[in-house]
Amino acid sequence: MGQHGFFHHSGKMTLWGPAMVMLLALPLALIAGNLSAVLIYVFDWIAVKIVILFATIIGLSFAVYGLLRVGRIRNTTFALVVGFLVAILAWTSSWVALAQALIDGHPWLWHPGDLYAFAQTVAEQGRWQKGDQPIPALVTWSVWVIEALMFVSVITVLPWDYLRNSPYCEDCGRWLDANTSVGPFAPGGDPYAIRAEIERGNLSSLLYLGPAQDAPYWELQLRYCGLCENMYLANLVRLTLDDEGEHKRHKLIRNFYISRQQYDTLWDLDKPDKLKGQL
Repeated sequence: MGQHGFFHHSGKMTLWGPAMVMLLALPLALIAGNLSAVLIYVFDWIAVKIVILFATIIGLSFAVYGLLRVGRIRNTTFALVVGFLVAILAWTSSWVALAQALIDGHPWLWHPGDLYAFAQTVAEQGRWQKGDQPIPALVTWSVWVIEALMFVSVITVLPWDYLRNSPYCEDCGRWLDANTSVGPFAPGGDPYAIRAEIERGNLSSLLYLGPAQDAPYWELQLRYCGLCENMYLANLVRLTLDDEGEHKRHKLIRNFYISRQQYDTLWDLDKPDKLKGQL
């Protein structure tokens, strides 16, 4: 395994993984889409409707990510396809459920043209009201377009992004989740320049990270495969404090390879009593 550069998934999948993901993810999308539409229809408060919408989108996104991990999917293209299909199915099924709630006795299977005609009718009649006046159709369509874009973009991209940044040891067949945090350090230069050096296998700039006095500051996150001890990775993270004093983390440089010796040296950086070796 390479000792410098950045981690990328192999693109491999188990024989059973894709089938398992599809068999569980697609029915889950149907259930979530129908349930969210019913709840949004039942509750009148706009704040509750928004919470239900966001909960559905975020919940489905992490459900897809979890299924990809359980299926040991390391193919990011497949992750994008699954997320997109789940998003479209959930969004479409929510519309069908809404139609079922508004039109008694209508079948569950809709032609796309009929569903579009139904949406036009609802928009023209006024889906929501402001005071005694229905909201204009243009505003209603704008809300629906934003909702659709949120469904498709978040549920497609979020699982893909989480998966591509979740290291997997091909030798041992396991995900690397546990991090060892080292720091805090004062910001030590341009992250883009440091990234370019790391890409060439030069980690020496990290040796000059000094202790931080206050936020914002940097932190190193180290991880390795405890089974084979052949895979070592690190993240460079920027930490800030929000208004409530809670830490917010932003990864400046993700999942770069390090050697065992470099791991030990970086682990000692925030321990002044230890001698810092050369990276």
